[in-house]
Amino acid sequence: AGEIGHTIIHVDSERKCTCGNNGCLMAHSSGIFFPSLFQNKLKEGKKSRIGCIELLEVNGRVIAQGLKLDDKICKEIFYESARIIGIGIYNVFQVLNPEAVIIGGGLMNLGQEYIEEIRRTFYSYVREMMFDRMEIIPAELEGNSGLVGAAALLLERR
Repeated sequence: AGEIGHTIIHVDSERKCTCGNNGCLMAHSSGIFFPSLFQNKLKEGKKSRIGCIELLEVNGRVIAQGLKLDDKICKEIFYESARIIGIGIYNVFQVLNPEAVIIGGGLMNLGQEYIEEIRRTFYSYVREMMFDRMEIIPAELEGNSGLVGAAALLLERR
């Protein structure tokens, strides 16, 4: 609970998430799905400027490298992923109206422009509905957030 990644955003999607459901926000935007997203775009006949790489190695860093090369596939994955996360955050805003949403994970390797694109999408949907500004903040714990959260939970239960 409290994880928006497993909320369904595409009811008719055939993309299966790690939770077993189809159409989760995570299945459409998470870095662990970048290899299959990349491969699907190649199958559609799109070309990539990224050299010979193993498809399983496609992650946030590879996408960031592709952006520097003006790679069309990497740009599409970048913008689609940011858009979907922005929509997911908008849904959280509509239900909970939080003061802030913290986003993290490997996608933060995509840099400040990624966060800005998420914010642009979010604010394009919010328009005049927001009275108090909601912050969208990148996590500062990087890859250790799960570990820190687990430790905090253990301490809380003592």
